[in-house]
Amino acid sequence: MTYDPRKGRLVVHGEEDLGPALERYGFTPRMSLGVKKAFGGRFTTRNLRAACDLAPLAEPVLANGLAAIASKLQFLDIGAIDLSSLLGQIVSTDSSAGKKKAESDRALKIELRYVKKQKRFFTTRAEAANDNAWTIAKDAVWATTDPVAASRYRKWGDDETEIAIQTLIAEEYAASAAARTPSLVPAPLKGQSYTPDQIAGINFATTRPWAVLADDMGYGKTMQAVGVIDVLRPRYVLILTLASVTPAFARAVTDWVSYQPAVNLFTSLAKTPVLPGVTVASYESILNHPELLDYPWDYAVFDEFHKLKNQTAKRARAVIEKLGYKLSGGLFLSGTPLTRRPQDLFTPLHLSLP
Repeated sequence: MTYDPRKGRLVVHGEEDLGPALERYGFTPRMSLGVKKAFGGRFTTRNLRAACDLAPLAEPVLANGLAAIASKLQFLDIGAIDLSSLLGQIVSTDSSAGKKKAESDRALKIELRYVKKQKRFFTTRAEAANDNAWTIAKDAVWATTDPVAASRYRKWGDDETEIAIQTLIAEEYAASAAARTPSLVPAPLKGQSYTPDQIAGINFATTRPWAVLADDMGYGKTMQAVGVIDVLRPRYVLILTLASVTPAFARAVTDWVSYQPAVNLFTSLAKTPVLPGVTVASYESILNHPELLDYPWDYAVFDEFHKLKNQTAKRARAVIEKLGYKLSGGLFLSGTPLTRRPQDLFTPLHLSLP
């Protein structure tokens, strides 16, 4: 027994006299396409119950897949579930010539592919010939182990290749961050001190270009943010927060940052023009003065970043469109859980890894 992914059917090969025995499992005989309709040597079904009942007759790969499906769906009426909706093209054991041709045709259309055994990406895109990250593998085929180089051609890859690109980039990002030695955190200006947890947060944020600090309220995320600024010392820093918090955040920078940058509590460009140092602004102000986001900021702190979770809202759109692809680093702060939808994380993820 095999599975034909092209038709989404379970296939049993056998003689015509098997028909009565297989009929009770929902199998129907397939007839030839000639002028004289004759039995084609196969019985097929799309019924998942039939597939599970006959799993012992299946080839090993198919049998394992059916067993896993049956164990997860044991409380459902799996007889009413279409086989192809679950097996799809994950399990493919039919070795017919038509299947092989379909797979060959599909492979030719995919111009970027990841081969896990070789840990390499292969592409047929001619542009790779002028890309130093790629080397010639064979005629008109180039190879690379660099997921960032592969990501430039990701729109020509399949889902498996896209997953490989994202996974490998994330692994490289985490490894490079772990390999960095945290810089010494300067002592606050007026004799204050950071707690060990705050030092750990500052070290975490300063060993990677982008970071999220999601400690509970009361753990001192504001102090960690000013500690990060004190370690990195960017020339132009933008802090976005709630309007009611802007004076307190500006005061924290003044009182804690040891190198004493100029602190600009933004109201409007006419009254408080942007100068080197730290500019503290409210999310509301960027709606009235979107040109503030046009400045070449070196670093940004997004306090209470859950306020940006709706990427279609004006506030989030302004940040995404103005700062996306421009910032080289930033810090997101929030003690409010984002539990509803994965897309609530779209804004910080888009800004950090667009």
